[in-house]
Amino acid sequence: MRPELQQLWMILKTHARGADRAMPTWALADRLRCTDRQVRQMKRELVIVHHKPIGSRTADPSGLFVITGKAEREAAIRQLDNRMRETYQLRRALDRTTTPELVAQQVFGFVGGEDGDGE
Repeated sequence: MRPELQQLWMILKTHARGADRAMPTWALADRLRCTDRQVRQMKRELVIVHHKPIGSRTADPSGLFVITGKAEREAAIRQLDNRMRETYQLRRALDRTTTPELVAQQVFGFVGGEDGDGE
């Protein structure tokens, strides 16, 4: 395991056992001297590659935590299911509303081909 992954895992094991002790990604990023995005990528690798029981939550306190029981596991999975549903809704909406014709009309004020002749 890479050193930065080990460091994140140790911080979570020590300070974020259980959902009620979740740590915000910005606080983890600050401690690790990296970005929020990098923390999320490391969390992903810890879960997928190294099989670490790390969940996340948006309720207060929001952030990442080490899953300590069945209820926390189920809540973490529900959170992921909700994100997948929201992402799919966004994808469907973009698929319906970003056809070339609609983009041309909304962005450029006309409907037509690329040459802008309106036909």
